[in-house]
Amino acid sequence: MEQHPEHPERSPKGTFLPKAVAGVTHGFGQYPENRASGHWRPEDTISFQYRKFLSMTTKELKEFASRPESEKTVAQEIAYGRVVASRKSLADTKELTDRTEGKAKEALDITSLGEKIEPVVIYRPEKLDDNTQAA
Repeated sequence: MEQHPEHPERSPKGTFLPKAVAGVTHGFGQYPENRASGHWRPEDTISFQYRKFLSMTTKELKEFASRPESEKTVAQEIAYGRVVASRKSLADTKELTDRTEGKAKEALDITSLGEKIEPVVIYRPEKLDDNTQAA
């Protein structure tokens, strides 16, 4: 195939030539180490790290804090900060337990605005007597 005079990877019309002709490689073929494996790892999630830190002893938590930054992931840093904050603040404790254990069930009343509703029983007999029908 004929090549463009200024761009060897293109034809005279400007379209890309097949890579065998152009000598140009595209994509991850040349650099396979940059290709994602496609596998999801739970260790990379913040919720996994929350549970991991919550199951640690106080001693293990302090040892993690002393590790160099090059050995910690961003998810670990975020989770560690939230776990430490939850030890000092009730609001942070509630937030952390909601995320790790799920929110507590709440009763929802949208019919009576909190007032007690008395049951109403309506009785309608088919016949009141032999000659009168119920309304």
